[in-house]
Amino acid sequence: MLPGPRVLKSWAQRMAHRYAQEIPDYSRLDDLLLFKDVAVVSFECLRGLKHYAQGEGLPKGELEGLVAAASQRRREQRISLGALLRAYRLWGKQTLTVLSQEAPAALPTLALGVAELVDLASEVSSQAYSQPSCEPLLQGQVVGVAIPREYPAAGAVLPRYLAALGQSSHWRQDHQGFYLYWPGALEDVLPQAQRLGQEAQAVVLLQQGKGERLGSLHEDLEEAIRLAKLSRLRPGAYETRVLWPLALVLDSPRSQERLLGLLAPLEGHPELVATVQEYLEARLSPKRVAHRLGIHINTIFYRLRRVEELTGCDLGRLEDLALLQLAFRLEEAMRRSSSG
Repeated sequence: MLPGPRVLKSWAQRMAHRYAQEIPDYSRLDDLLLFKDVAVVSFECLRGLKHYAQGEGLPKGELEGLVAAASQRRREQRISLGALLRAYRLWGKQTLTVLSQEAPAALPTLALGVAELVDLASEVSSQAYSQPSCEPLLQGQVVGVAIPREYPAAGAVLPRYLAALGQSSHWRQDHQGFYLYWPGALEDVLPQAQRLGQEAQAVVLLQQGKGERLGSLHEDLEEAIRLAKLSRLRPGAYETRVLWPLALVLDSPRSQERLLGLLAPLEGHPELVATVQEYLEARLSPKRVAHRLGIHINTIFYRLRRVEELTGCDLGRLEDLALLQLAFRLEEAMRRSSSG
């Protein structure tokens, strides 16, 4: 039988390093893409092989989605089809070699599975490279999903999370991140995106749009990635609209002055800032805040009262809570902008 995930990930990392050594197109990829995207695809293929070892056959639907999306990303990364097919052949060769060395008992059972997987990956990749750009192919409702470039592993496994939805998707990539366009409704994609964000510890951004206006949707997602980086969102799935107020404020110096003035009385009180920020993140639950900060709940109540006294905000009013949330995001955005 195949070993556990930790060993398989180690195999996949070595494979990615080998691709860069032997395939010129792959040698041009930076380490982030090589080890957090390419290696993750190799690992997912090894996971598929584990299904085969258990007598379940290859999970073809899941693998086809994974390989098709990876092919679209490789094309964006200027990896030629020949180089991509060579990488899959090298994956097969390396898998057989490492099995013979580290899991020889599994080799007779899995050799055919390796051949089937390489054949499937080659066929799907060739089809993906022959397709035109996604604009003419998408009509009607489209969900745009954006993942900042800092989380390429999440981008690599996203097709697995969406495989159960049974629709093909289309990829783009640029210097900011990864973009997937899925024909359907946001409510269908959101639960899978939330699970991905938590399990991969990544920021996943979503927006409903139309295939006929894909360019506009892409621009919105690009802006969302920029704003997400500035506001340092925690891992999870977010609709882009949560960032719209920040976009408006960044265009208004007067609004910036007012919001930052709201936080001015909290300077010199880091414990109050930490408490109210956790309170906003914990959906206004003092109990959750006490657990996260490791302090008594009565201390939480005291600190929240002090925040109200110093800022003049009523933490029972939705409007005041929204202002504080926006003020903290603005403060973080301006700090990150000035430092980078």
